[in-house]
Amino acid sequence: MENRYLRSQCLPCNRSLDLKPLATCPNAVHTLNYEKKKTLARDNARKRALTDRPKHREYMKHWARNKRAREPEKYRKLAHERWMKRYDALFLERFGITYQSVLDAQDGRCGICGTSDPGAYERFNADHDHETNKFRGLLCHRCNKALGQFKDKPEFLKKALVYLTASREKGAAYQ
Repeated sequence: MENRYLRSQCLPCNRSLDLKPLATCPNAVHTLNYEKKKTLARDNARKRALTDRPKHREYMKHWARNKRAREPEKYRKLAHERWMKRYDALFLERFGITYQSVLDAQDGRCGICGTSDPGAYERFNADHDHETNKFRGLLCHRCNKALGQFKDKPEFLKKALVYLTASREKGAAYQ
């Protein structure tokens, strides 16, 4: 019998040993066998994990897929939160400011039209100058696309404004 196992109590009989060798307990044989079985089970589990890794990985994918199918709204929300954290980190790295702080500064609205609906992707787009890469503000999907169509050139926007106001004053040109 080995005396190398020190415990504060014997597991089978719950008898206090005060960190004496287990051999002092009459049920020490059971406790020593328990310790040996425990280490053997741990070693076997490690071996199984190494040999059955692909099978276990496939099982976990299947389990996760089924869990997402049972609770789609919960997992959609979690995925959105993870995505927003990644977006916030990217935003901070690229522009040196957090998405949430800009959104709060703009009262949760688009910088041009003032809508609170961001449109596509459920978030506002980061508008930046493509030449200097300086951040200008958050825009809804429509306003961001419109600026992109005008190639971020103020003279095109001015011409568009003149065109729209002139057509309003004259009325519809082609009826």
